[in-house]
Amino acid sequence: MKRWLKAVLGWIAFHSGLYRRFFRNRAVVVLFHRVDDRYRDNPISCTRAEFAAYLRFFRRFFRVLTLEELLARLRDGRDLGGHVVITFDDGYLDNYRNAAPELLRHGLPAAFLSRPSSLPPNAYRGGMLSGGFPPSG
Repeated sequence: MKRWLKAVLGWIAFHSGLYRRFFRNRAVVVLFHRVDDRYRDNPISCTRAEFAAYLRFFRRFFRVLTLEELLARLRDGRDLGGHVVITFDDGYLDNYRNAAPELLRHGLPAAFLSRPSSLPPNAYRGGMLSGGFPPSG
């Protein structure tokens, strides 16, 4: 019920344009915990399909920044409105297996706040996931 109510309120805020009043010169930092179909009933997790839908939404309605770009905008006093940063906490393996390929497919960057020991060998090098992640641009 709580999840449904949040979705309805979000829909109303978005489609009415009311959200613009709250996010004027403010960036949004979105936190994902798990992206795994096995935990579809867990309120702090989302399925792969839900995650892909979020990415399509972010790509359509925001400029997705890296965490470093957001920090630079804050430091330089530049406008933050219309920007979003995608983050992950805890470093679950599903972030690497499920979320990272979807981010690459959409060409979107993300910050993985994780422990290198939680990822497969050679996946984590120099603070970045291997394989050209995060994507540039």
